[in-house]
Amino acid sequence: SIFTPITQKKSAMKKYLKTDEWNIIEDSFQADRMRWSESIFSLGNGRFGQRGYFEEPYSSDSYRGAFVAGITFLDKTRVGWWKNGFPQFYTRIPNAPDWSSISLRLIDEELDLAQWDVDSFNRRLDMKAGISYRDAEVTSPRGNKLRLHVEHIANMAHPNLCLIKYSVTSVNYTGKVSLVPILDGDTANPVRYPDEKIWNILRSGTTSDCAYLWTQTRREDAQICYAMTYRFFKNNKETFANPIRIEKEKQAGFSVGTEVKPGDTVTLVKYIAIASSLYYERCALPGQAGDRPHGRPQRPGCSRLRWSRKFSARLRSSARGRTAGKRLPFSSSGTIYFRSHKPHTPAAAPGPAPYGAGGAFR
Repeated sequence: SIFTPITQKKSAMKKYLKTDEWNIIEDSFQADRMRWSESIFSLGNGRFGQRGYFEEPYSSDSYRGAFVAGITFLDKTRVGWWKNGFPQFYTRIPNAPDWSSISLRLIDEELDLAQWDVDSFNRRLDMKAGISYRDAEVTSPRGNKLRLHVEHIANMAHPNLCLIKYSVTSVNYTGKVSLVPILDGDTANPVRYPDEKIWNILRSGTTSDCAYLWTQTRREDAQICYAMTYRFFKNNKETFANPIRIEKEKQAGFSVGTEVKPGDTVTLVKYIAIASSLYYERCALPGQAGDRPHGRPQRPGCSRLRWSRKFSARLRSSARGRTAGKRLPFSSSGTIYFRSHKPHTPAAAPGPAPYGAGGAFR
């Protein structure tokens, strides 16, 4: 029967996924179903979206797909010589630069769930709050045990903003732990033509506490500007260690770390702003992503503390709503309050930022 494969696939999904009224739950590590899970645990807010891939590198079968609404790419039409009348190119939504990447490094080791032992694993998508949670306990090839907790939020009420909380607890490891948040513009089309380059990098770099990446699609002039900052905590106390800047042609970010012993927890909160030419004038994109004060050079950059506080302030509320009063550990004190809003309605044409004349974080 033609329905047999579909029935078998649905049955297989039921066996490894649990559900309740608002949550989809995966309570064991399923390497052979990774692409299924990445599709199911996707997050989006109407302006940008991502498949549910891991923030850290994963060397086995995976599709690191990130997409920004309204940004198109002219792809080559591949058809046989016998088909006449097809256009030379067709329009599709390309795989965007990866804004969620966070690597975890120990001394001479880097986290990769395809190479490390996964002792326990749980992933949950809260569809009511729009948050993805991931918990895992892993063992490195050298026997170092770590406990991970990751939270990822994309909010429809603030469609330019994304936030990731990445926590690591040492179980038996003593030494340095480094977390590496970056904006990665070295992406291609992994499905059909993995060697074909999609993005031109107009500008990338870092300031003392912010990183930025300004990109443009090849063959068209669709543009996206990304800006990122972070906060770093050890045992719930914010630390201000000097980071190592990462400034490559297609990557920008930081490496920040500290010494730990068993029982210590380090947490990195990554704040990302994404502004595209669908909603803003191209010349204004760096200001929209990086909160550029008027009269200064158009380079995304800001005070990390000011930026992150403004980010948290936009999410903090005790107003009525289905998720009013839901506790999310994203502020400097460990808690903010989140509420649901009506989805933001895009403007018919590029115009000013939805939060005022000064940029996305003003």
